[in-house]
Amino acid sequence: MNFDDFGLDSRLMQGVRAAGYDTPTPIQLAAIPPALAGHDLIGTAQTGTGKTAAFVLPILQRLLKSPRGRVRALIVTPTRELAEQINDTIRALGQASGLRSATIYGGVSMLPQERALREGVAYLALDGVNARALLAACWRLDTENPAVATFLKLIPEAQLGAPTVDVASAQSTDRSASRTP
Repeated sequence: MNFDDFGLDSRLMQGVRAAGYDTPTPIQLAAIPPALAGHDLIGTAQTGTGKTAAFVLPILQRLLKSPRGRVRALIVTPTRELAEQINDTIRALGQASGLRSATIYGGVSMLPQERALREGVAYLALDGVNARALLAACWRLDTENPAVATFLKLIPEAQLGAPTVDVASAQSTDRSASRTP
């Protein structure tokens, strides 16, 4: 079996070929078909086996078929370094797709992150401990999507206080209020 057998969009196949992928790894063979079919899954594999591509390619495929204009995929990672690595993979595999992505995390200037959100991204990768950055981005999230709404409910109430004010001051109050949990 090769990557052509997955039926991925030709724009994604350009990224797959540019990344030098020929034959899917075992984790990719096990994960990509059910993910493309819309099933949830959990997979484990050693470093360097293509886990990121195994979950990024099905998400990119789905994003290419859905309306644009707001964040439609949210990836939460334990560290900013992993968020950046995943974003690098997204950009490499989706280079011909026209989809845009961004990473959001604290400890750096918010200006480039805010600019990326204003310009529109389909993918957002966050470090999992930074609820403040997540809430600063909420006005762009599709909060009517049940998966996004469920995720936002998981953030402890104690972490939802002050960042809401930041969202309101950064965007028009009515738009922020409609997007802030």
